[in-house]
Amino acid sequence: MAVKLGQLLIGHQLINQKQLDEALKSQAIFGGRLGGHLVEAGLLDEVTLAKLLGQRHRVPFAHSVHLNSLPKTLLHAVPKSMAEKYSVLPLKQENKRLYLAMPDPGDLAAIEEIGFRTGLVIRPVVVPESVIAKSLKQYYGITRVSKSISTRVGKFIRIEDDTPVLPATMQPDPVTVDPATWLGGPEADSMMAAWELNNPRPDAGVNPAALAETQAEQDHPLDRLGDDLANNLDREAMAELVINALAVEVETAALFLLKGDTAIGWKAVREGEPISGYDLIQVALNQPSILQTVSFSKSIFLGPAPDLPANRQFLTPLGSFAQVLIVPIMLLGRMIGLICVANPKLSLQDFIPGIQRIASMLAIGLEMLVLKNKLVSL
Repeated sequence: MAVKLGQLLIGHQLINQKQLDEALKSQAIFGGRLGGHLVEAGLLDEVTLAKLLGQRHRVPFAHSVHLNSLPKTLLHAVPKSMAEKYSVLPLKQENKRLYLAMPDPGDLAAIEEIGFRTGLVIRPVVVPESVIAKSLKQYYGITRVSKSISTRVGKFIRIEDDTPVLPATMQPDPVTVDPATWLGGPEADSMMAAWELNNPRPDAGVNPAALAETQAEQDHPLDRLGDDLANNLDREAMAELVINALAVEVETAALFLLKGDTAIGWKAVREGEPISGYDLIQVALNQPSILQTVSFSKSIFLGPAPDLPANRQFLTPLGSFAQVLIVPIMLLGRMIGLICVANPKLSLQDFIPGIQRIASMLAIGLEMLVLKNKLVSL
């Protein structure tokens, strides 16, 4: 499951939700990428950002020191127009392979077009956007609007006093970095090989625009969920979209709505198939259960479910007590529902950020529905 950068940062306790919200507002106003805004605001250092982006896309990262002395012959591999269009720089060429510094290795349209235009196999390497902006000016004379954005972003993002300290594993590397390890470490070669295997180069002569269109059609359902929810302001349609996304991700899951002291089944799926009659399930929250635990704590539950009558009531149709994940759905500070995932075949710990993302998207969709109904009632 592809995890958004913001949720990855929160998961590593590098920023909090308020800081992410402010950065997203800043990004919407000034443009650019989220990571660049966080670095400019002093919430994140560039090396940590590069590590996280590499982790997210499963590609190596490069430090700013590795872009200090790129040879002119290498720069000829990527024309200035393409470097400016996609904010990329060539790092290294080995035969028909070109290692390309990119702020977003998930931009497959850029990778395909550059590969098509250069006739080379592109291997992406993560480099923070601010580092690339400086290097584009140094090597290509391309000036990015950064100082004015930096000042405004720094004022716009409110840095909370409780900004968490970087975990030891995510602390910035020393400034003295061995240029020979510019790919980020000994695992880089295997990472690059795996990336190339999972992203085979298309046949030469294929139109990049057609490739981009095909890629868009093949986007992961979760990546389309936000747009689909925004375009389907109907509660049942939203539930159907969410349960379908959950079916793709975890195969077995259920949605609940909270009404008073009762959790009411909304929709459910087991091994990819809808569970008929799940909307008839009502679990009393004044009885011991893991739903009660989450409703009281407003926090995630992950682990085996105790064999209690209330747990059996909603988990038996899902088919598993061994490993259960429950994520609250919060709307305007109030818990309105729950997402329950029960799949012993998966490591549900790895799915927490993605399920939280789904819960947030559903909450926003329902909030939009509330506003729509208010507007219609005026």
